Amino acid sequence: MSFTTSGVATCSVAGTFTQVGTSNVFDVSMTFSGACEFPTGTSFSGLGFESGDGRLSQINLTKFTQHLLAVLDAVKAANLSIDAFEIGNEFDTTCYDADVPVGHQASKQEIETWLRGYGEFPKAAALVIRDANYFPHSKIITFGMAHASDKWDKPWRHMSHPEALVARLRNVNRFNCLDNSQYHVDGYGTRIYPWPGDIVGSVRGALTQDADELGRGKPLWVTEWGFLSKSSFPTPNHESLDQGIQEIIDTFASLAPSIPLRPIMFYRYDVWLTDETGQLLPQASILSRYGAEH
Repeated sequence: MSFTTSGVATCSVAGTFTQVGTSNVFDVSMTFSGACEFPTGTSFSGLGFESGDGRLSQINLTKFTQHLLAVLDAVKAANLSIDAFEIGNEFDTTCYDADVPVGHQASKQEIETWLRGYGEFPKAAALVIRDANYFPHSKIITFGMAHASDKWDKPWRHMSHPEALVARLRNVNRFNCLDNSQYHVDGYGTRIYPWPGDIVGSVRGALTQDADELGRGKPLWVTEWGFLSKSSFPTPNHESLDQGIQEIIDTFASLAPSIPLRPIMFYRYDVWLTDETGQLLPQASILSRYGAEH
């Protein structure tokens, strides 16, 4: 099991570009969504984010492929390598795929539409990535599952039990979108933001559920983890933020012998690791120490 921390900058053409730095060594992963590949006139309003995405089932795969080729050409021209591609960002939520219904649990027909929409996406990306001129040896990971709560996400803006839907991608109209003669995915993306009132139970529950549905033959890539809000600390159990982070790390370690885990990437879009003077806070020291040990 390895550990990285991620800082994110937006790639204007095809999604999110993530660089993870340790000393002079850079691991690079890329997360692709399809925001710029929808038909002209597609409405993105009312999707959770003002600039939310359209329906993945309506993506123009030819245009997406062209954009992806342009991005990879630029990466190659810059003499960079890419260790892994995460194909999609939280496509189990309406914010990133409007095939996910709002206000109710997905019907059978809506699930079928979602499966067809996402199923074509990794196929199109993988056929480009695996080309010998690009990154045939890079890892390909399914989209990071948001795991939104059935209890707290109101109105409903997510797919319930996304790990079960990802497992169903093995048979979409009799085609295995995860493993076939043309490409194979190397792991499954997942996101972990535990309830501070039960950190261990939340982490163990989500990852065990993922592994039970998807199997343990390929690793889970925790491409985001952390907490949703500083205001949750101290917790009802009187834990501080740094203690909560340590508890998540300890839980990952306890699960690793029974559930294959690969890079676990701490994520925040604002500053949680340094004070206003730039000095590292206790939680940053925990991450740094863990990274050095692994």
